[in-house]
Parts: sequence; structure tokens; C-alpha cells
Amino acid sequence: MTLRETQKPICPAEYAYPANQKYIIDGIKYLRTKKANCLSPPLPNVVNCELVSCSWASGIYVCNDSNEKWANPTCGTVADYAQAILNDCKSVALVNDEQLTQGELWDDDGWHVYVGHANC
Repeated sequence: MTLRETQKPICPAEYAYPANQKYIIDGIKYLRTKKANCLSPPLPNVVNCELVSCSWASGIYVCNDSNEKWANPTCGTVADYAQAILNDCKSVALVNDEQLTQGELWDDDGWHVYVGHANC
């Protein structure tokens, strides 16, 4: 489960709000320190997204697209995917000139990473 050059994020994700880039960068740094997997269990007939990093309403999620097996990428891999989203999905807010980001990036193993607004 490594990020391939052919994988490109979808920007923006169509069903949510953007996050502040500053706090997503902090979340990426945090996930790189975790020596564990970022887990998301399967749920019947629904995509399950687990919030694995969140600060100041800016979140990184690992989402399980399978309803049969666990999504269990390393937190470092989730950080790599979040960084790719950050690199490709940037905007400037109309209020306060905040640098924002929002997007999703899928893996072939039945999971994806979402970066955007979060309740935390």
C-alpha cells in the first residue's frame, strides 16, 4: 500500500467543506509519528470513515469502501495520501485569505483518504 504516481486526488470532494491547510500539515506530521495502523472497520452497505487526525475543524479520515474486510493502512501511508491531497487540492478562502484544502484519494485495496472539514 504505497502511493503510486498514477494516483491523483479528486479535488474537491463533492459532499463536504474544506479544511485549513495549516492544521492538515500538523495532522500529517502527527500521523507520521504513529507506529501503528489507522483502522476503519467494515460496515454493511455503507462507506465507513474514521477520523484519524483532527484539529481546529480540519480532519484527515481513513475510509473503508468494503463492507467485508477491515481497512488497515499504516498511519504513515495515510499521511502520504493526505500530503498528496494537500499538494494537489489547494484554494484560498474568501474570508481571511486562509489557505484551504479538500479532497479524496483512493487506494486499490478498498479504502481511501479524505481531507476536509471535521467536527473536533
